[in-house]
Formats: sequence, C-alpha cells, structure tokens
Amino acid sequence: MASLQTILRAVGELGPKPMILYGVYQVLSRLGWFRWRMPQQTWQDVPLSSWLQPGLSSDPEDFLEIRNRSGKRFFLDPNNRFVQALKDTIGEQAEAAITQADAILAGRFWLFGTDYDLGFPPDWGKFASLKGDPASASVSLDRHWTAYSEKDYPQDIKLLWEPARFGWVFPLVRAYVLTDDTRYADAIWQLVDSWRMSNPPNSGPHWISAQEVAIRMLAMIFALKLTFHRVAESPEKLCEIAQMIAVHAARIPPTLLYARAQGNNHLLVEAVGLYSVGLLFPEFRKAKTWRRLGRRWLEKSLRHQIFADGGYVQHSTNYHRLALQAVLWTARLAQVSDEPLSPASLRALSHCTRWHTAMIDQECGQVPNLGPNDGALVFPLSTCAFEDHRPTCQAAGLIFGEGKPFPSGPWDEELLWFGMFSGVSGENVRAQDATHLKMETENHRKVLKSQELFPDSGYYLLGGEKTWGLLRCAQFRSRPGHSDQLHFDLWWQGINIACDPGTYLYNGKPPWDNPWVRAAFHNTVLVDDQEPMHQAGRFLWVDWAQGRFLGGWRTQNGDIEVLTGEHYGYRSLGVVHRRSVAKLGEELWLVVDDLIGQGVHTTSIGWTTPDFPWESMDTGLSLDMGASKVEMSLEGGVGRFGLYRAGVLVSGDEVIPDPEIIGWRSIKYGNKVPCLRYVTRSEESLPARRCTWWQLGGVNKDKVEIDWGDPGEGLAPFSSLRWQGQRLDINNAYSTDTSSIRSIG
Repeated sequence: MASLQTILRAVGELGPKPMILYGVYQVLSRLGWFRWRMPQQTWQDVPLSSWLQPGLSSDPEDFLEIRNRSGKRFFLDPNNRFVQALKDTIGEQAEAAITQADAILAGRFWLFGTDYDLGFPPDWGKFASLKGDPASASVSLDRHWTAYSEKDYPQDIKLLWEPARFGWVFPLVRAYVLTDDTRYADAIWQLVDSWRMSNPPNSGPHWISAQEVAIRMLAMIFALKLTFHRVAESPEKLCEIAQMIAVHAARIPPTLLYARAQGNNHLLVEAVGLYSVGLLFPEFRKAKTWRRLGRRWLEKSLRHQIFADGGYVQHSTNYHRLALQAVLWTARLAQVSDEPLSPASLRALSHCTRWHTAMIDQECGQVPNLGPNDGALVFPLSTCAFEDHRPTCQAAGLIFGEGKPFPSGPWDEELLWFGMFSGVSGENVRAQDATHLKMETENHRKVLKSQELFPDSGYYLLGGEKTWGLLRCAQFRSRPGHSDQLHFDLWWQGINIACDPGTYLYNGKPPWDNPWVRAAFHNTVLVDDQEPMHQAGRFLWVDWAQGRFLGGWRTQNGDIEVLTGEHYGYRSLGVVHRRSVAKLGEELWLVVDDLIGQGVHTTSIGWTTPDFPWESMDTGLSLDMGASKVEMSLEGGVGRFGLYRAGVLVSGDEVIPDPEIIGWRSIKYGNKVPCLRYVTRSEESLPARRCTWWQLGGVNKDKVEIDWGDPGEGLAPFSSLRWQGQRLDINNAYSTDTSSIRSIG
C-alpha cells in the first residue's frame, strides 16, 4: 500500500505521461522485447555493408572514397591557422596538455576531473578504484545488457561507465593537433579497438544506457573527424570505426521511451547523438531517419527542458553545463549545414546561457555545487580544471548570448574547438557569421549578480564586486534534484565560504549511498528532524516542498540588498520556514530564519564551510583564510552546537547521532574531502527567529541598526536597515516582486 501511495503521489506531481512511459519500458524489458529487438551479436554479425545505403560498397578503398566525398561537413577543420590559434590561446598550458596525453599512454586517465590509474588499455569490466580505496572490483561483460541489475555491481556503476564514455579522446586529440605526433592518434584507436573487442553489440553493462552509448559515439565522431588523415592510411580501420558508430546509433531508438520518461539529459543527449550521425554519415541507410528523429526530440527537449528563465529541468549546475555543451555541438553542426536550430530553441539557449553565466564566480570560474553532480563533462575541450565552468559559457556566450562573458584566457579554448572564430569555422559558415564572431571575441561583457533573479528555476542572486550569495527558493514544476529549499550559498573573493556538500556517489555502500541530497546536509533549517520532502528513490522525491519568493529590495546604489522567501515542507507540523538574506556592502551578510507556527519544536540549522583553520567562538566560528578572516556568529535560540570535520566532532556537543558522513564535501564525483559542518540544535516555542551573521575580512556588525518586526509579520523580518550612512526602508525601497521578476531578461 505504501508503494501504491508513493506511485500515486509521483503521478500527481510528475503527471501521468512519464509514469506510463516508464511503465511501458519496464514491461517491455521484463517480457524480453529489448533482448529480441537487440540480440547479442558479434561484430562480424553486423558488417558495415548492412548499414550502408543500397548500391554503396563496403570495400575499404571504396568506403574511403565515400567518406572523402560525404564526410567533410563539420564545424572544425584542424588546419594550420587553427593550430596556431590553439597554441596562442592555451600558451604555457600546452605543455600540461601534452603531459596529460602522455599520462594516458602510461595508463592514467582523468575521470570526473581526477586522475585514475587504469592501465593501457584499461580492463573495461573493472571498476575504477575510489581514492583511498585500493580494492578493485570487476563485472562480467558476457550477458545481454538487460540481464544486469544493481545487485550485480560491487561498486557504483559510474566508476565502470566513465572510462567507456571515451572522454580521453579529447586530450589525445589535443596533443595530436598540437604536436602532429601520430602516437596520440594511434593511441585513440588502440583504446577504441580494445573496447570493441571486449564489448560486442548488446553484451555487457556498457550497452545498458543509451545516453552512455550516445556520449561514446560522439567522442568517436570527434576523434574520426580530427584524426581522419591518419585513419585514412588504413581504410580497413575506417570501416571498423564507421561500423561501430552505426551500431551505436542503432542502439538508441528502441529505448527512447525510457529517455522520454526521464525528460532530462538522457533524451537531450540521445537526440544529439542521433542527429549527429544522421547528418554526418549520409551513407548510412538509416541516416535520414536518425537525423529526423534526433532533430525532432532535440527541439522538443529544448522546449520542455529549459525554463523561461534559462534554468534547466534537473536543478543542477553540472547538468546545466552538460546540456549547454551538448547543444553547442548540435547548434554548430546545424549552423554549418545551413539548417540552424529554430528561433524558439535559440532564444531558450540564450536564456540558458545567461542563467549559467550568472552562476559562475568571476574570479575562480566555479559555480555553486547545486543539485546532482556526477562529474559529467562530455566534451573536456579545455585545459581548465573540471570545476571551471567558464570554457562552456565563453563558447555559449558567443553563439547563443550577447558576446563573451569573460575576458580572454585559457577558457577560450572550448570556443576554438567548436570552430567559433574567423578562419577556423567549417567551410560552410557564411562569411558574415565569421566576421561577427571575430568582432565578438574582441569584447566581453561584465556580469554583475545584483538582483539576478530566476523565478522559474528558483534561484535568487545578490552581490557586488567581491562577494555574492544565492538563495534557493523553488516552486517546483519538475523533479527536484536535492531537498535544498532555502539553502544559501555565500562567495567572497573567489571562495565558496558557505557551500553545498555536493554528491560524492550515487550508489556507494552505506552510508555513502547518496546521503547528501537531503535537507539535513544543506545550509538550511530542519524542524523536528523531519525532511521537508519524502525521498521515494535514489532520484525521486515526492511531496515536494514548494517555495514562494516574497520579494527583493535594495537601495538605489545597491549597497544594501535583501531577498526573502519561504517554503511549506513542514506544513504537516504546522510550520512555515521563512528566510531573508541581507547584504550590507561587500563584507557583511545577515541571514534571518523565521519559523512561523505554534507549539514547541526542535530546530536545527547547519552551515558547511571549506576546511579552513578555525577557532570556536561563544556562538559561532572564526575561519582563518590566511590573509583575512571570516567570522560566523548566531543569535537567538542557539541552544547546543557541534562542529564536525571529516566525520568527527571537533568542538561542542554531539548534536548528530551518526556523524560519519558529516564534515565532508565533494566537488568531483567519487572524491570527498574534509570540510567543516557547524550545526546548532535547540527546542523552542514558535514563532521563533534565528540570525546568522557573516563578517568577511573583520568588518564590524555592531554599527548596523535594524528595526525588527515580529516573525511572520510583513514580507521581511525588519522594516528598515541602516549601515554606513545608507538606509533601506522596506516600504519605500526599490523592490522586485514576482510579477516584475518574470519580465527581467
């Protein structure tokens, strides 16, 4: 009955269509339809000749001629001008790029932004070992992909899948283009051939996910285009590669109903894969079908997966980047083929680019670690670090936005690989387009975060030159990624002072089985130890905790800013959580939590910070950042507190019963590092108020004057703020309500 109730709740929130599609997928899988439709085969069972248009020869020399005639359409030609532009752009990083490629030849691969020793070639049935865990595990690759279930995997499946996404193609291609050393090109196809021998069609877990298949296929296409002259020296190898691409493409359509049920990056990336193969391999007999199918679901995905404010359906900065990269690839292919994406899609992508750019810290290039972060970086086309999101937004800003959002730097490399500057673009790019792109690269626009408001996706930013903050307050219309209502992120001088712990692992051994998705691990308030949403599965929440943004106010010069929102996840307790964030200048922040209701309740508030040297204060924490200090202090009903680091209580009282997973954070998937987690716990009668001050660089908060109201009275907890000669009167200040927010941008 509980399961039925969960299903009914999910149907009520997600709608019947996704549930029906998912149900049909499960029924077909259990009936063996997929096994019948896509049987286990050898590569010899599916020769290249079976994929070609009638009348075309699969003889290696003949097929080489076919590719020479039909295979030129791409957004990049690695000519001498491109090579010089690449060297000029990455400068001293060229040596590091070559070193990374050499490491791959020695068996060390970058997965999720971290290096792993896998051997050359890797054992494709072996899971990458987590850092600090020398044990390794394997899975057989001999069963049909439908025969595997989660219990078959001794570790997180992503640790098996990630090397088979072929992300190593891109550093090897870069080294080949920079040096013209054929060792790097040959290494690509040695690795591909090794994977091919271990993974015949539809055998093993590498064929389970059509999205994984699509990502791997796109990497092969990129490698083939950029190393074609080397591959052409062996026409037999060219035929094998083309056959692999065709088999991969054929794997996608039968399970599109699963991707449609997900309605997220699965559908988007699979559509990109189908469109790319259909466009770039017209000699395939199903090319027109794949091209039409991919284009159809791509355009539908862009209409339904990007919110009006530019946010992405998965409520995740990492998946937002994945979506932008995938569509950058497609938009460039469509552009050079004289069939650009629809105006509606391009408008949506412009908003998407603006959203993502707003989330990037201008000093370090990082973003808040919001929502699921499984380390996805499908096109690692830059020497910048994994967590640097500037490369993608620099390219997206040119093609979808208003120009480069950042000054020139090594993050320009990705836009070069997408052929986005004069003289480097594919041969079919019109001259006026190339001229426009050249003009845009000479300028960049400055991004300010003062009152950057995204109501459709539920993110609200405020800040200045050195500091900025983000308040999470969503009215969900799609599946939440994390239970993070009213989470607050704080950044100062390029450092994420108050941060989200991230993801770490989806499928780790308990207690590391995706625990940080819960509100208890975010910078927010917990009431009576109850989660505001019910977790019905690893990626499914029901009884969504809906939020409401109440308003934003600021002085005319922006020195003082206030945002307020509330959520109703504790409605069963008769409690509303309202949070207001005030910025006073560049170095003083105030977070006010009002708990509106009646009766006595246990309340907890937690804050996560990086692992800085610390000192405990009477009601807070002092962090030593070297050149400066940060002080966090709490007022009102603080009660007991505990400070945790790496699963250990280091100060205060034990306020969390099982702290093993407290005091850790993960910026890169599968990699956790110590951090500080400060948690207070008290029992108090409602309504109640808690205040958290953040003093950056030693600024004094004592000169702030506040005219307080009672909790729940009005839209903000105070009627006015006065600081350093500035006054914010809530009733008379510049304000932003929900209706005016929606008109911004």
